[in-house]
Amino acid sequence: MTVSRDEVVSAYRMLLGREPENEAVVEGHRAARDWPALRDAFVNSEEYRATTGRVRSHLDSLYDGVTAGDEILLRRHLDPGEAESGFVRNFLGTRMKAEFTLPTVALSGRVYSDIPTVVGDYHAESIEFVGLLKAIEAGSGSFVAVELGAGWGSWSVTAGHVARRLGRAPIRLYAVEAGAARMDNIRQHYRNNGFDPDAHQIVNAAMGPVDGFALFPRVTADDLWGEQAIFLSAADSEVPERPGYDMVPSITLGTLLRSETLVDLIHFDIQGAEQDTIADAIDVLNEKVRYMIIGTHGRVIEGSIMAILSEHGWWLENDQPARIKPSAHGREEIVVDGTQVWRNPRLS
Repeated sequence: MTVSRDEVVSAYRMLLGREPENEAVVEGHRAARDWPALRDAFVNSEEYRATTGRVRSHLDSLYDGVTAGDEILLRRHLDPGEAESGFVRNFLGTRMKAEFTLPTVALSGRVYSDIPTVVGDYHAESIEFVGLLKAIEAGSGSFVAVELGAGWGSWSVTAGHVARRLGRAPIRLYAVEAGAARMDNIRQHYRNNGFDPDAHQIVNAAMGPVDGFALFPRVTADDLWGEQAIFLSAADSEVPERPGYDMVPSITLGTLLRSETLVDLIHFDIQGAEQDTIADAIDVLNEKVRYMIIGTHGRVIEGSIMAILSEHGWWLENDQPARIKPSAHGREEIVVDGTQVWRNPRLS
């Protein structure tokens, strides 16, 4: 048997969103010859199909929003590095401390040694990496990347890592995260990949359409994503703290980027606030930003963003709609978030 127990448990957590039924089931899955075979067994299972809301083959789930030319782009930057106990590496070589999230604890020492259209990824689908690499290749000289809803700082660090390898300098990175408990992990992730966190902008705030305050669910450092901020008007800033929520600053893109003249990339993962944030900052985005990778959290939001950005001359280069399933309540229920990659032709 070449598949470990930890890999089987990780497959359950990442692909089915649950723990294995028992140890006998785990041992049965260990008969898979390798990790890709194990993954395929899960992806082709009835439970996985039911969880995703539609019957999807292994390939169409991996290639959503990605073209053959994009696969060439991904392969051009393949450089995973060596296995290291306590860390998991993506195909670009960024090293993440496995303990940062519960599902990745079992991936300690793992290296994703091929592009994500071939082997998948512990963190994200191919389309987001495609947008990141397009943004890096679109310019030269200095490089600025902004990550909104940063978690542990994955996208800003990965962008900086690749830009540094390509000789872009100086590099300025922004990581904006509302969960105070995650600040230490962001700073550690920067250090673990050769970036001094004090030389970059790590901001504990909710990104949104207003400068002021927001209520944000109280999280632990290893919680997964999905928390939504409740933005307050100036008149609401004195409201009592709600149970389970912290009062945090809220910040607009105009305020965050006021000292920048050109931003190569903004990565959004702000759980439903993306539409209002973009609408509020559209003039700043038109003037300063080359590329955006936007995590979307609903079909209505996706359509609104498309209307706003298309009207202002942005080009949609990659699109993977949110996957939804019917709901007994008559509302869309998101199974997997969507992603849009936009280019500003005025600056690239």
